[in-house]
Amino acid sequence: MSIYNGTKIRRSVSSDINDIYELLKQGFPQIARYQASFFSQKKWLEYIISGKEAETYVICINNVIVGYAILVINLKKYQIKKEKLAPGYFFRLYGYLFSIKAFISFVKQKYRWLNSVMYGDYNRDKKEDSIYYSTSLVISNIVIEQKYRGMGLGKHLLMYIEDRVREYGKQEVVLAVLSSNTDAISFYKHQHYQISIVGNEFTSMIKKL
Repeated sequence: MSIYNGTKIRRSVSSDINDIYELLKQGFPQIARYQASFFSQKKWLEYIISGKEAETYVICINNVIVGYAILVINLKKYQIKKEKLAPGYFFRLYGYLFSIKAFISFVKQKYRWLNSVMYGDYNRDKKEDSIYYSTSLVISNIVIEQKYRGMGLGKHLLMYIEDRVREYGKQEVVLAVLSSNTDAISFYKHQHYQISIVGNEFTSMIKKL
């Protein structure tokens, strides 16, 4: 897809991994800081690019990658694989020293948050979950290199991803933003995303296509 002269959006390939990782560190420094290792993150990116659970797209200016987005196709398998390839991720992310009791409590809270992002409600039953999966896809993350922000690249990349969601026959896009990232929340609101859940850490947003 060509946006304007010299700018294109394309599906990522294995040789893009290092560039995507550098962008990830820009967009999510608090996550990159606590990754178990670059090796585990590299393996994760390799899996995303080659797997069927998600699609990764990059936006380039004169063939230089300046942003990327990940569209999750199968959220359940995506989450399971992510946790397997990033051992210790949650421990390092929050810096906790867990007792067994604290660990169990933490896992319960995380699954509760994950359900809120996936389903938009804590009390949905299995039938409702199935309906939700049949109508929605999830954007895992979207990042534009800092010096290229404000040029409309994020909007174009997001529109491209939304077109992919339509091609899959889905009617909604779901994403989660750090609740402290007010700039990102404002950006998505301007793209007609609505807040569905506000948490201490994350805000879930949804757009009907």
